[in-house]
Amino acid sequence: MKKLLLFFFAGLVVVNAQAQKLPNVQQVSLRVPNNIKIDGRPDEWGKTLQAYNAATEINYSVANDDKNLYLVVQATSWTVITNIANGGIKLAVQKTGEKNDAGAPVIKFPYMVKSHIMIPPKGQANADADAAMREDNKALTKAKWIYTSGITGVDSLISVYNDRGITVAHGVDIKRKYTLEMAIDLSLLNLSVVNASKFSYHLMVNAEPNRYSFKGIMNVVKSISNNTPGGLTAAQLRNIEGFENSTNNSTATTDFWGEYTLAK
Repeated sequence: MKKLLLFFFAGLVVVNAQAQKLPNVQQVSLRVPNNIKIDGRPDEWGKTLQAYNAATEINYSVANDDKNLYLVVQATSWTVITNIANGGIKLAVQKTGEKNDAGAPVIKFPYMVKSHIMIPPKGQANADADAAMREDNKALTKAKWIYTSGITGVDSLISVYNDRGITVAHGVDIKRKYTLEMAIDLSLLNLSVVNASKFSYHLMVNAEPNRYSFKGIMNVVKSISNNTPGGLTAAQLRNIEGFENSTNNSTATTDFWGEYTLAK
């Protein structure tokens, strides 16, 4: 029994050590894996992505080939998955290398319009892992739109089935790990492998426009209370406000900056 426990804890140490080796922000340029397919499945990317960012609680890799810039993001926290599924991953690419979004091309996916994606916590999900995965991925199909800004000739809202040079997909695996993939034509970002130079990128989780929060839900509850005889008690309203503050903290926007040079 002691040997089994020692083996177990030794395994934890190895896992923790491997996690700690990942940088907070990606440090290298990377050619995209062979036979890449943007399908919300991370198979081509290997077992470990290039970085784990503590501020956003995501693993991610940036890569490129001669035609596209690629981004893959993974999350395991239910809160982060919910924030991404409803509030999106927003990527701004600043060719100047400065850490500001002024004039930078921006792509955000998912962009939810009049709908909400519900991914239940593990304790509330279907006990059958395969069935839970299917239900989660069915819910994710509600994401129909990509938001863009600062890209000449591309509308601010485009379908996920577009022909404008932006391909996206997301999905959940049987272990409830969420993966989001993007491929963006380099010409839309004013980038080229031929004249590659360092640029900065700003990666945001649950950012405006259309940031996800519980505020709208709480406003409905308060409105019902105000228009119902007797309404809610002062104590009940305080509890609602406390819950609202707590949930708004958990759905706050998180972000970080990185730098990248296209790999030739």
